[in-house]
Amino acid sequence: MLERLTTEFFEFFYTQDKWVWELIATVASTVYVILAMRQSVLCWPFGVIGALFYVHVFFASKLYALTFEYAVYFVLCLYGWINWGRGDREGHELPVRRVRRLEGSGLTALGLVIYLLVGFLLWKFTDANLPFRDSLTTTFGLIAQWMTAQKILESWLLWLIVNLIYLSMFAIMGLWFTFGYFIFLTVISVLGYLAWRKSMLGGMQKTAENAENAE
Repeated sequence: MLERLTTEFFEFFYTQDKWVWELIATVASTVYVILAMRQSVLCWPFGVIGALFYVHVFFASKLYALTFEYAVYFVLCLYGWINWGRGDREGHELPVRRVRRLEGSGLTALGLVIYLLVGFLLWKFTDANLPFRDSLTTTFGLIAQWMTAQKILESWLLWLIVNLIYLSMFAIMGLWFTFGYFIFLTVISVLGYLAWRKSMLGGMQKTAENAENAE
């Protein structure tokens, strides 16, 4: 009985038009970013759902780098779930931090190399739409997602840049639910940066006050 219901469930969704999958992915991902901005660990289950549904949407749209990207997002959401839930070394809530200089330089260099390599491969060996733009958003979107899982403040700034590029892609592809969602994401990128910065500065002030009181 359970096996039959499960089979019918997946058959129902698989036979729906692409916009149904896109709508579900958009709703789940919207909840994810709102909760992420609020630093709630509950954001990650919604991130998992959104990633899985977007895999189908982007594969159907022949955006292969994005398909791969959201498959990796699934893994990164699981990692973020574990990392945020575990907290810092003292077992407290994982604090927001700035990207370290060497860390930032390394991520930028790695991102540029992967972007050019993947873009060339997509252009040369596949029928992918917008291969280099697809590669750019894929590469730096994954880096931004890893930074989010680490609670690095600058992840929101990187997301802002990536989201603006995404908007041009989805307008060309006619993915209008996703286009509307990424307009929302662009705004959230700014609000998320401000919220996390406030949290980071508040934590730094509290640490300084505790150190002063301990003396």
